Amino acid sequence: MRILGEERRRPTTAYQRTNVPVFLQLLVPAELNEGRNRRPRSVKEDPRQYEVTGKNYELLMRLFSGVDADTKQDLVEVALHTVKSGGACSKTSTNHYPSYNSHVSDTPLIAEFCVRTGNSERLFHAVSEASVPTHAIVLMLLQIEEILVLNFNLFHPEEPKKIPGGSNL
Repeated sequence: MRILGEERRRPTTAYQRTNVPVFLQLLVPAELNEGRNRRPRSVKEDPRQYEVTGKNYELLMRLFSGVDADTKQDLVEVALHTVKSGGACSKTSTNHYPSYNSHVSDTPLIAEFCVRTGNSERLFHAVSEASVPTHAIVLMLLQIEEILVLNFNLFHPEEPKKIPGGSNL
């Protein structure tokens, strides 16, 4: 899928604060990075504080909303196939979250897409089917952590326990 390939080469998916003037949006990455460096991370009490944005995210969601139910399932399957195969990474010179050793992936976008279209459990199952842990899977798990911290209400209370290795959540 072209959108996923574009996200892998030049990621656009990110979180921004809601109800904040545009000039203050510049402070959001620093605010988020401070939280990302803490363990355990603190869950934001108001899930409306942050929203996911990005050209590729918006294109994928617009595509998904404009097709019939069978095609929607096909789109989800394409995304899940990427996860099952371990995903792929590209080297980048930009500072983007999540990244690892200057590598980015389309798997964080896949995580946002699956969670926000009601396919979390299918995503977690696909992760468990990946034959080996890869950088792309790690980047996707970091994005799932980001979703849990910023938009926890997208998950049913029992869903995080279904994340591979998430039985302690």
